[in-house]
Amino acid sequence: MFTLKRTVLIINCSDDNIDVALAIVFHEVDVHVYAIARNLVKMSQLRFLDIETLILDVQSEFSITVCVSKLFSLDILINNADMMFLMLVIDVNIVETKKTFDLNV
Repeated sequence: MFTLKRTVLIINCSDDNIDVALAIVFHEVDVHVYAIARNLVKMSQLRFLDIETLILDVQSEFSITVCVSKLFSLDILINNADMMFLMLVIDVNIVETKKTFDLNV
């Protein structure tokens, strides 16, 4: 009887990030990992381990559509997309603040 491997999609898997460690652990316990970042070049650690890497910009509907079309199945989603925005309230740019909010919420 053929059974499918469980799958996990982990967003924000750039090199030297905590999500890389998560991807490696899932891979080691025989879970199929979809490692996601905005730039393939920044996922060299995972590609070296033969973990499937995909590009995704979570703020782009087109990017989301393309990424989803490459998924065979999905059991677990770990969404660690984030962006930091530090400055004094008096200097806040409303457009940049909205981008940060939209990405993180």
